[in-house]
Amino acid sequence: MQSNAERSKNSAVSNPIQCFKEDPIYSVYVEDEHLWLNMHNLFIVIGDYPSASPLNAILNLVEQDLCKLHANYPNSLALFLQRNTRLTSIHPNFFDTMPDLCFLDLSDSELKTLPYSLFNLPKLAVLLLRNCRNLETLSPEIRHLKTLEVLDLSGTCLRGLPNEICLLQRMKIMKLTFYSPLESEHKLYFPSQYATPSFVANMRGMQSLSIWVKLGDRRWSGEGVECIINDITKLEGLTFLELKFPQVEAFANFIVSSPSWKKQRLKRFFFTVTQGVGVMRSTVIPVSKEVEKLFHRGNKCLKYIDGDHVASRIVNTVLNRATSFYLDHHVELRSLSEFNISSFKALEFCLVIDCRELQEILDEKSGGDAFPCLEFLGMYSLPQLRRIWTPPRQAGWLKRTFKRPAPWTNFGALKYLVIDACPKLQFVFLESVVRCLANLEELEVRDCKFLEITIKEEGKKVKYKDDDALPRLWKVTFSQLPRLHTFGCPVRLLQQNISVYRCPYFDSDSLNPSN
Repeated sequence: MQSNAERSKNSAVSNPIQCFKEDPIYSVYVEDEHLWLNMHNLFIVIGDYPSASPLNAILNLVEQDLCKLHANYPNSLALFLQRNTRLTSIHPNFFDTMPDLCFLDLSDSELKTLPYSLFNLPKLAVLLLRNCRNLETLSPEIRHLKTLEVLDLSGTCLRGLPNEICLLQRMKIMKLTFYSPLESEHKLYFPSQYATPSFVANMRGMQSLSIWVKLGDRRWSGEGVECIINDITKLEGLTFLELKFPQVEAFANFIVSSPSWKKQRLKRFFFTVTQGVGVMRSTVIPVSKEVEKLFHRGNKCLKYIDGDHVASRIVNTVLNRATSFYLDHHVELRSLSEFNISSFKALEFCLVIDCRELQEILDEKSGGDAFPCLEFLGMYSLPQLRRIWTPPRQAGWLKRTFKRPAPWTNFGALKYLVIDACPKLQFVFLESVVRCLANLEELEVRDCKFLEITIKEEGKKVKYKDDDALPRLWKVTFSQLPRLHTFGCPVRLLQQNISVYRCPYFDSDSLNPSN
């Protein structure tokens, strides 16, 4: 027999109460006289909603430009107060007349503290304080919220968690963002650790956990953090995890030991793994916010920083499931082919940054089906990069016309290609690869001082027919390419979709823009 949660997952939502299109993180609805929360496809009963519930049980006060909260709302079950960006205080007794309140969203407000009456709510199951950037501390009184199952403190400036947080044993969804202090502030105003090492140990029912700390934060290291990660590793019901592993050893232990990972219950993850070498290092190569959003759009993301070949095996294990890969400052890698190429089968996003020894993305030995799902490829600050991919030579290939299909499918799904600060790159692709790029839509090339041509000819000139070469390409951006003189093959683009800056020798006619 299906549980209520299972029935809700498999049936249409009935009697929706709130489902904010501008805030797609969750929805709250009524079913079977229960109040349900759906957050990231996790369904939780958060309270009762009998048919005799008063009309004002659900109050929508979103974006009301409230400055203070003085009025009482008796008999309330759920309060939606998010995006009141001028809300700075709540009367200490505000929640005294709401004994049945089970849902409270105060996200995107300017609150610095929470009223003590909030911590006396006997049925509160959901407390959302997302992006309350003035909130620096959480009161130890939170220990009284024994029914709390969802706590969202992402985007806050928390200096640390009170030790009493470990008493919230019913927790199922928790999101934390910790403020990283300056060194001068660290000793004077901040605790030595973000949370007690055992704060997760009793939260056995945890299904979704996010802990965000800044890269290079000294407080997220040491034995205390190892204990936290060990307790997270033991959680059996995790379906989502966002976590930074300060050492590869801790990451390897998680992959080997976690029942959630081994039994593939972990449907979504955002892992950041560092080797410990770059504790003080943060990424200095500029990556746009749009690119960062594309990375996080994936459900299964791995960011690997300051790596070497020691962790290649464990990284391959995770890449087998990953949809987004962010490689930053690998100290030895010469080609992505040094990872297991079969690991890239599901990859949709790949960003390679500041890998000083990288000479090519794929080598000639790579098979013809690498990156079959890849839609975004970004390469930033790769001083030794000479080529993206040189396909293996095949007899008779150069005599073929584009009437015949290419024998390779590498990069077949690629839509966005970004190349930035790769000074030794002289061309982007060989013409024999163009057929693989039938889905390419946007091309950006910047600051490559030796780049001469985009598509390089091979032997006898390939016969292009109208619309054969890069048929979906609609936007080209070239910037600071002092030697670029031609595109290399005819493509049809509207003039307004071509951006050329500081490319003194570039022949724009080589793009054959249509009028």
